[in-house]
Amino acid sequence: MRLRMVLAGLAVALVIAGAGAAFLASVGGGVLVRDPRIVASEHSPTDAKLFLTIENTSGETDRLIGVSTDMAWGCGFHGPTAAEGATPYITVPAGQTIELGPETAYIDLSDIGEPVQAGQMAPMILVFEKAGEVLVKARVDELLTGEAARHGAGLFDPAAAGEAAPVLDLAAEVLEDRRVRLSLALENFAFDEAGVDGPHREGRGHAHLYIDNVKIGRLYEPEFVSEPLAPGAHLFAVILNTNDHRAYARDGAALTQTIRVEVP
Repeated sequence: MRLRMVLAGLAVALVIAGAGAAFLASVGGGVLVRDPRIVASEHSPTDAKLFLTIENTSGETDRLIGVSTDMAWGCGFHGPTAAEGATPYITVPAGQTIELGPETAYIDLSDIGEPVQAGQMAPMILVFEKAGEVLVKARVDELLTGEAARHGAGLFDPAAAGEAAPVLDLAAEVLEDRRVRLSLALENFAFDEAGVDGPHREGRGHAHLYIDNVKIGRLYEPEFVSEPLAPGAHLFAVILNTNDHRAYARDGAALTQTIRVEVP
């Protein structure tokens, strides 16, 4: 049995799960991990992404700092809401729930020893800075085919479809009451609230807003004012989406802009 890890963990948290279940609950660790699933394509079944939901039930912000599995030789954190560098991590704010997926942060599994098969279960250990080690069982989804296989789950690459790629720039202003006004400057993109849930239309859609890795909701206009925020640094991330809920992407990654705001 081989284990590959991003970083080593410290404490240990016990996780209880039913046999073959995709829903897992931690005991005493302060985090609840739900619906871990592995997404791969039929064209590359030895490379995959791990998506899941993490709820921080404690009163302290935690960080996902590592993952180990005997399934793959390489594991890594990627995506616009993952902190990269010498010590990669994914922040899980206190009392909040975050989703790891194609448009936020996810865990990349590379050089998988045997091609994955739909329905396969893979045990993994998630390592949190404070909650410690959490054992999960991830189920392999149906392998992606067609356009989804070429560009990734939940993504739309406009260049591959012969369309102009949207361009997004962010600006932020801290208001007197510690609220933050976020402004979006857009090219090749228009908000289309009336078209949401409908078919894709070139250069139209909505945006998803994340503050400190937590999804706040959808945006249908180029300005947003937050609730009052605690003093300190806050990370705002905006991802543009099509009417049919795929993230605009380039080279297999969501087109995202982030801005760091210091609230006095």
